[in-house]
Amino acid sequence: IVGFIGAAIAFVLILVVGISFAVVTLWSLAWSWWAVGLSALALAFSLFLVAVAFGSKVIVAYLIGRLILTRFGAQPDMRKPWPLLLGLTIYVLLCGIPYLGWSISLIVTFLGLGAIWMVYMKGKEQAKIEEAEMAG
Repeated sequence: IVGFIGAAIAFVLILVVGISFAVVTLWSLAWSWWAVGLSALALAFSLFLVAVAFGSKVIVAYLIGRLILTRFGAQPDMRKPWPLLLGLTIYVLLCGIPYLGWSISLIVTFLGLGAIWMVYMKGKEQAKIEEAEMAG
């Protein structure tokens, strides 16, 4: 939700700054501002949507595949694609179930977004610890 609201706010800001350039008769600068600003916003929003729609599911599929392989005694190597392929195969099969697949997809998306959020927060916490060590 924050990504969509942030994109809407950025769109309004790009529009308002361009209009303010146009009001003071800097039309060429306004057109350039709109072209660069809206293109950058479209790229950033597209990358955000790809991360939400696909990246989150790939993360969960990899974790499920790795969990299954470790349960059966195999040691999944981080460099090999087998945990990912196993997890994605299971995910695709489960999402193919009529009337249940969309809910599985939604749950997996939320779990993946939670994993992305946890990694982000852990990185921020680690940065604070390193900053405190450098300062003191």
